[in-house]
Amino acid sequence: MSKSPNLFADEIARARYQKFDRLSHINHDVDWAKLRPILRAIWHPNRDYASRSVGRKPIDEVIVFRILLLGVLENMSMRMLEVDLLSNRFHMEFVGLTDSSRTPNRSTLSRYRRRLKNADSLDVLRDLCVKLFASIKFYRNNRLVKTEAVLADLLGDISTQPRLSE
Repeated sequence: MSKSPNLFADEIARARYQKFDRLSHINHDVDWAKLRPILRAIWHPNRDYASRSVGRKPIDEVIVFRILLLGVLENMSMRMLEVDLLSNRFHMEFVGLTDSSRTPNRSTLSRYRRRLKNADSLDVLRDLCVKLFASIKFYRNNRLVKTEAVLADLLGDISTQPRLSE
């Protein structure tokens, strides 16, 4: 007796691969290291990393930023992000996590997001993101969305703030 093939298995696999392929293109095309100094100043303004020798090291700023970006692109709450990063290898790879034990919990993500939205240097970060994401096509629910919409969700409403002149 032969099994009947799952008619939707190929479609499901293709959709999963397509989503992963989009995320890998973002990772490949964006120079994430350029964000590190600004993010470090926003999230850890008074820390001296060179002299720190005790305690657990803070989560990498760029990894947290990638997690928050993933949450915007996938339309996930902080709770959903926390659970997703523990189980989804594609998303772990996108954000740069190699070990699920370093996955931040939802309260940490929420704290980082609040600090990001209330930062004094938000316009500098936004302008740099506009430059870094210029060639990126962002998709949300398999629909192409404008970079400005992604940044508005990630960094707060940018329509009232000055824009980068082209």
